[in-house]
Amino acid sequence: MHMKNKVIIGIGFLVLNGCANMVPTAMTKVIIDKSYSSGRPDWMENQKDSWEEKESVYFKTTYTIRGDQRVNACYDLARLSVHESVLAEVKSDIRAENNLASEGLSENEDQMITKSLTESLKGIISGLNVQSKVFERYVINHTERIDCSVLTSMKKTDYEKAKRNSAQAVLSVHAKVAEVVREKQQRFFASEPEE
Repeated sequence: MHMKNKVIIGIGFLVLNGCANMVPTAMTKVIIDKSYSSGRPDWMENQKDSWEEKESVYFKTTYTIRGDQRVNACYDLARLSVHESVLAEVKSDIRAENNLASEGLSENEDQMITKSLTESLKGIISGLNVQSKVFERYVINHTERIDCSVLTSMKKTDYEKAKRNSAQAVLSVHAKVAEVVREKQQRFFASEPEE
């Protein structure tokens, strides 16, 4: 075999080997359709599900459906997930502000707090506005899926109002929870230096 033929066969082998390495594996996510034309929006790249910016609190939610389902329904489900995100955020803030996590509440009391917050937030979450929404249709593991992501925001004042109303509901749910919070507040005010 001439040297020229060996070089051509070698190049052909490298090209075929390179192409074989570029074929996606079954677990690789391959986007086949999307609602944005250029790069992904910045808010989708944010690693947080909620964040504060200027005078607003932002919530990012994503919902996944099968590839044969409607995108509009997917957006609706993603918007409904926002309420769960707000609830989780309010609960986390109330716990942090009142040190409820470290006060030794039982699992049943924690469930009561969650139920109380859920009930108190019904109809209280106001001012939530959809800022942006995008979808990505993709294939992974030979299955087609659609991710719908929605960015919503609410004014900090509306968020604080929902948090205050929920905190009051938590206090009214269980005497022990109320006592824990009151004791913490008393210790806080007792530790303030006198003027």
